[in-house]
Parts: sequence; C-alpha cells; structure tokens
Amino acid sequence: MVLVVQGYSGKGKKLEVVISNDENITIEFGNYSIEIGDSNKLIMSPKLVETIIRDSMNIGWNPALNGPPLELSLIDGNLDIRRGL
Repeated sequence: MVLVVQGYSGKGKKLEVVISNDENITIEFGNYSIEIGDSNKLIMSPKLVETIIRDSMNIGWNPALNGPPLELSLIDGNLDIRRGL
C-alpha cells in the first residue's frame, strides 16, 4: 500500500509513503504499531495519516514547494527515506 499526500491546491511536492500491506498499522503511544482488523484489511486511521504527515514534515517534506515527491517507507515501525525500490 502507498499513502500519497499532496496539498489541497493540487500543486507542490507530493509525499509518498510505502506501507507494507501484510500488516495493520495504528498509533500507540506516539509510535507506529500493528493491529489486524476484523476484515483482515489494512486500517488507515485519520490519526495515523496525521502522524505520518507531521513526521514527514519533521523529516523535511514541505507541501508548498515544487519538486519531486518525498519518498518514505514505514518499515518495522520506523518512517525512513526510501532509497530506491
């Protein structure tokens, strides 16, 4: 699964976060953690999306700037810059 975020204007730098599709991810105590829903589908809560956006801005994503997307991965509960596929 890839979470793609862009400013409401539709312009500016995108944020692309690769999230493993074999895990459900929720927020616990400010960290990313895993949980499986009743339907065995990935649950993306608004709180998770908000936390990913805030953490991405701390890493350096600025949605008002132009340029290539900031590509991140959420691996083992850590949000890191993606270094290729």
